[in-house]
Amino acid sequence: IHKIARIFHASRLNKKILFMAVPVLIGMINHTAVQIADTLMVGVLGPLAIAVTGFGGVTYFTVLSFLMGGSISVQILTSRRFGEKNYEGVGKTAVTALWLSLVVGSLLSYFGYIYGKQIMQMLGDKEDVIEVSGEYLSYRFIGTVFFFFIFMLRGYLDGLGFTYIGMISAFVTTGSNIFFNWVIS
Repeated sequence: IHKIARIFHASRLNKKILFMAVPVLIGMINHTAVQIADTLMVGVLGPLAIAVTGFGGVTYFTVLSFLMGGSISVQILTSRRFGEKNYEGVGKTAVTALWLSLVVGSLLSYFGYIYGKQIMQMLGDKEDVIEVSGEYLSYRFIGTVFFFFIFMLRGYLDGLGFTYIGMISAFVTTGSNIFFNWVIS
């Protein structure tokens, strides 16, 4: 019990960790809010629309999960270089990560758009859902280059300790998504 009490003691280090962790948590909750808002918007269109966005959305999120792993590696490299006071290494990490995100993100956007329908045909068996979810997935892939770039930038800023910027970005993303859902529907 004494060890547990020591962990939750309001030490300076624990406060700093909490100050950095809470914005990341809030940012992740905001990404869930985007999915909820999209489901609410599509829900009025009927069961096929919900099936398409669910099936295509899970497929797309699987790809994005791998890309999010890249942002974690950028965060680790940045924080390590920053902690070592290797500021040239911090800069090289940023440049490499951002170029990588633009190149890989562009390729994924292009090929995902071209092959979205074929991807859904490999995964599904209900023809009407496959056809529409393939088109949905193709259009979702267009934004991959921006998503990957933002997540790599976010990983870099998190590595420098600026986790609140990712939270603000998540608020802007969620707010604009809900606003445009309202405008479109």
